[in-house]
Amino acid sequence: MKVKSLLSLFLLIASNNVSTAQAKAVSLKHREYTNVSLNTNLSAEIGEKLIESGIEYFQDAYRITNIPKNFSITLLEFPYKVGDILYLGMKYKSREFYYDESKIITYSSMPSYTIGISKDTIKGTYVPYAKSVNGFKEKHIEGFAAEPTT
Repeated sequence: MKVKSLLSLFLLIASNNVSTAQAKAVSLKHREYTNVSLNTNLSAEIGEKLIESGIEYFQDAYRITNIPKNFSITLLEFPYKVGDILYLGMKYKSREFYYDESKIITYSSMPSYTIGISKDTIKGTYVPYAKSVNGFKEKHIEGFAAEPTT
């Protein structure tokens, strides 16, 4: 009886670990910056700043440059317009998912709906996607375009 209890407890813990480890969140990248290039002469009045430097935190993103028509994926309307920036929100295997956190649809009794851009890191291609109760679906839209940004 004790062995069965321990085994079932182990299986419960192991199954929870598998489901949480499937998709991983993305941490911010950082870079150092300065406003002065090398080999330059600087002059200023007393008290004025000569050099400004620091650390800048950023995240990979895509800016939508063309949407040929209004479309929906698994009955969910694509909520973005030209010029919107979608930030890298999640990585899973060979996929990166870019979306705007404010556009996630959440209901109290149902899982959330995420709509954005899915990038295949092996091929380098990207397409609009939706993750909903109906599952995960990508949709190729002729003429849809986005450019990488930070």
